[in-house]
Amino acid sequence: MKSRTTAQFRNLFVNLPQQVQQQAREAYQQFKQDPWHPSLRFKQVHPRAFDLIAKSRLKISG
Repeated sequence: MKSRTTAQFRNLFVNLPQQVQQQAREAYQQFKQDPWHPSLRFKQVHPRAFDLIAKSRLKISG
C-alpha cells in the first residue's frame, strides 16, 4: 500500500501540538508495519484517497 501526504497536510501538521504530532507519527509507524492492524481504520474520502483513523481517535487525512 502506498502512502503520501499533501502540502496542505504538512503545513497543518507542523502547527499541531507536539503530543498530537507524536501520536500521528506512532499511528503512521503502526500503519507502515501492518496496515490492517485492528487499531487502524480507513475511510474512503475520494476514489483514490483515504483517511487513516487511529484507535486513539486521531484522524489523519491525506
